Amino acid sequence: MLSKKSEEFLWRLRTTLMERGKEDSTINEIEDELRDHLMEAEKRGDNIDDITGGSVKSYINKISNEMPLDSTYLKFILGIIGFLFIILLMPDFFQGPFTFTIGKLIQFVIVILVSILFWKVIKYIVVHYGSQIDSENKIPLKIYAICLILGVIGMAVFIGSAYIAKTWPIYTLFTLSSVSSMIVGFVIALILLAVTAWFKYWPLFAAIIILTLPELITLIIFQGNVQSQQAKITSAFILFGLIGISIIANFIYIRKNTD
Repeated sequence: MLSKKSEEFLWRLRTTLMERGKEDSTINEIEDELRDHLMEAEKRGDNIDDITGGSVKSYINKISNEMPLDSTYLKFILGIIGFLFIILLMPDFFQGPFTFTIGKLIQFVIVILVSILFWKVIKYIVVHYGSQIDSENKIPLKIYAICLILGVIGMAVFIGSAYIAKTWPIYTLFTLSSVSSMIVGFVIALILLAVTAWFKYWPLFAAIIILTLPELITLIIFQGNVQSQQAKITSAFILFGLIGISIIANFIYIRKNTD
């Protein structure tokens, strides 16, 4: 059995390599090899810092050039971009004339910046608290609390940026008619559904359905005379709830792979 310090180092090494897009097989080989070296060093009573270099960053810098990037990392980035497009624009195509304004562009910038910040925070949580999940998958209460806080902040940013875009449009870049908006929305939705199904991006597939279905139902039943703000807010709650559940599920999945 390795010491707690060694196990935590292996955990941080694995999660950092995953974040950098390394293949699972390569990560497992590196971890297994380092685990053997650490076990031998601890048996001899040596300082493990002599092997690891004292930090995950310094250790990875020595080996990262030998490993190719996994293509799934690029897919993940494209998935994030697609997700932002879906939650910010898709419903608007089914709410009458589609208008793209400077305010909407500002909304994109705000959401993208906050998403980058969220990515950094989630990475920090996984690296520093992921190892606290034991073999029985008991998740510390503080991880639930952090996920809840992230969900609330994400909800506030989503609703707040949408309010800014609607209240202060500033300048209209272009506008589509109601019919054109609906046609373009249908085409984009079908294309995105086909692409997400082909690449098995099921969370994105579900997001498209959740965000467009309330708008379509409202459009068909009320002919666009009733705003579906409640449906939008409900859908947003569902989405950010799914994000929180996904974060917890990833903790469990990664922990299982490290046992």
